[in-house]
Amino acid sequence: MTVLEPRFAAVAETFGQIVGKGDDRGAALCVYHRGAPVVDIWAGTADVKTRRPWDADTIAPITGATKGLLTVAVLLLVQDGTLRLDTPVSDCWPEFAAAGKQDVTPRWLLSHRSGVPALDRPISSRAMIAGDGPAAALAAQTPAWPPGSAHGYHPSTGAWILDEVVRRVGGSTVGDVLSQRVTTVTGKDVFIGLPEREAGRLAPLIFPIMELMRARPKEPEFAEFGKAVFASRTLLARSLNSLAMSRTDQFNDPAFLALGEPSMSGVASASALAWLYASLIGEVDGHRLLDPGLLQDALRTESSGHDRVMLMDTRFGLGFMLPGGPLWPGETPTQFGHGGTSGALAFADPVHDLAFAYVPNRMSGYIEGADANARRLTTAVYAALR
Repeated sequence: MTVLEPRFAAVAETFGQIVGKGDDRGAALCVYHRGAPVVDIWAGTADVKTRRPWDADTIAPITGATKGLLTVAVLLLVQDGTLRLDTPVSDCWPEFAAAGKQDVTPRWLLSHRSGVPALDRPISSRAMIAGDGPAAALAAQTPAWPPGSAHGYHPSTGAWILDEVVRRVGGSTVGDVLSQRVTTVTGKDVFIGLPEREAGRLAPLIFPIMELMRARPKEPEFAEFGKAVFASRTLLARSLNSLAMSRTDQFNDPAFLALGEPSMSGVASASALAWLYASLIGEVDGHRLLDPGLLQDALRTESSGHDRVMLMDTRFGLGFMLPGGPLWPGETPTQFGHGGTSGALAFADPVHDLAFAYVPNRMSGYIEGADANARRLTTAVYAALR
């Protein structure tokens, strides 16, 4: 059943303008305000091959927005004392100290300061599925800058390192933590490692990426990014390609989605993502996932200004993107969340007691958070609050 409070009618109208340009796309939008859903709507086609319509049970790949789920899992371990933010990774993983990485901490990984945004030799998704993980390559990798001295978005490697740390200190993966501490307890559809039984509900992403990436934002702030993203030896291109996809539709491969790759293989529904972010800033349905003090720590700016990978200004707390710079200007400075190249965006705003999640299946092509449709919808939501 759809949920729509009358004051958000303009939000639904904007959503209808974005989705419904034909049967070749679908999406869902969910908004929580003051701990309750005020918008929960969906439209369009979930699977263009079968013409299956999007419905209340549809889930979709969220690509880079997976890092919001990863962050929640890591912070839950920090909260219970299993993981310490400022203990060097090399304490539990001695091999990682090689090439000057001995001081890298989970804090630096969450804030994209480790200096390891790329691998010299990319690892393929096929190799990961076969059980050949990136740990050895990560341990041997020489940093691109002295760890801790600067920041640059880590599209994949930071999540891989954190996942290895979680395995070593807690005996499980970040996907296991998310499943055990959130999905199983709440029944919400948030996955890093999609169970086979859930694959029938998936809305496959619509490609190709390359043509869409070439339609990137035209603002001057994206100029250097636009030059570097297609130049194969730039740090940006190497970072984006550290996970070499064996084919363009890898994000739709059940084997890859089941793997639990922690940077971009997440799957969720919009309603579950909005619920999750709402439960970070307050109690929802009897659950509050993080202690207020820990959340406050996570939202302090850890990295800001020029991003050595993205070649534009970015801003990060602990794992979460924060508004600042062209990727995510934001409506208010108090937002926190994460976007993905799929076009998905999920965030919370504690000052406005708001949580938002937009999950489409038309691949945006815009790098994390810069999707124009998500921006239109967030603008409409904040206008409805005035």
